[in-house]
Amino acid sequence: MTKTLDLITKLSSEAKPAKPLPKPASWILFLLAELFFYAVILQTFLGLRPDLAVELTHPLFVVEITLTLLLFVSSITATVLTMYPDLYQKSFLLKIPYLIFFLLLGFFLAEFFIFYDVENIFSSENFHGLQCALCIVISSSVPAAFIFAILRRGASVLPKQSGFFTILAASSLSYFVTRLDEVNDSVIHLFIWHYLPILFFALLGALLGKWLLKW
Repeated sequence: MTKTLDLITKLSSEAKPAKPLPKPASWILFLLAELFFYAVILQTFLGLRPDLAVELTHPLFVVEITLTLLLFVSSITATVLTMYPDLYQKSFLLKIPYLIFFLLLGFFLAEFFIFYDVENIFSSENFHGLQCALCIVISSSVPAAFIFAILRRGASVLPKQSGFFTILAASSLSYFVTRLDEVNDSVIHLFIWHYLPILFFALLGALLGKWLLKW
């Protein structure tokens, strides 16, 4: 018994205290700053659509990109919170990305059925289709890898949700950048080749989270 106690005492004295994680706000601001810098570089590479100034005067376009930005920020916030086993006692914030994602879905449905405009429903001449989905995949891979690297410093008990929010954040940022680049406001095109890929990639992100964020 004495030897056991001596061993425990020795091990406890040699053990290095674990460094506590910084507060979530620090990680959130850090990720937002780094990914904003990445988005600027990506946008510089892709360029801006020539009619952007005109589009910014259209309420529907402004609502769409605003919802996309909110989806990005809320997903980053939710992702960071999953680094903490107790979600930093702010589990309600994990519901916000889902809410905004469905609001974006409601926006597309409203634009299709209520704010009906033939020019905005059917495809324009500048139709890229699969290229847009691939662009979102490729451009979101860098921020996704970066976020996953940060997440591994935490102790997530929700690896699937962590992965889901990670890809949701990365792909929504790519969605935002491509909307400022591509001259195509077709609702059908945006829904099929921009919105749905975000959902599919986020679901794959849940599987990645389970694999990459093991304890």
